Amino acid sequence: MIDVTELPRRVAIAIIGIVIVAMILIFAIRGCANGRQDAAQARQDAKGSAALSNAAKGAVGVVVARQGAEANIDAIVDQASKEIENAPNPAAARAATLNAVCQLRLYRERPECQVQRTGP
Repeated sequence: MIDVTELPRRVAIAIIGIVIVAMILIFAIRGCANGRQDAAQARQDAKGSAALSNAAKGAVGVVVARQGAEANIDAIVDQASKEIENAPNPAAARAATLNAVCQLRLYRERPECQVQRTGP
């Protein structure tokens, strides 16, 4: 038989034991949740780094392409300058200017430049 005087002591020990087990469970669950959050954050950081790297590569590609386009424009302008300087008359200078402008991508499809094209 259970002694009534020991009952509060046993209840207190049981409550303390339940509290200790509950605390252990809470810390274990929290540790697992933090581990999952850390793993998810690491995956997100990796994705962000990859996106940043891809954006940087794209920016470099744009800059390189732009430099190539500018070099092409510079070559067209240099050639046109020489042709204009060596033009025997104003009509030849105008034709050299129109030819140079029509070589630029922005103006290639304009009606004025369509007339300049030779061949098919």
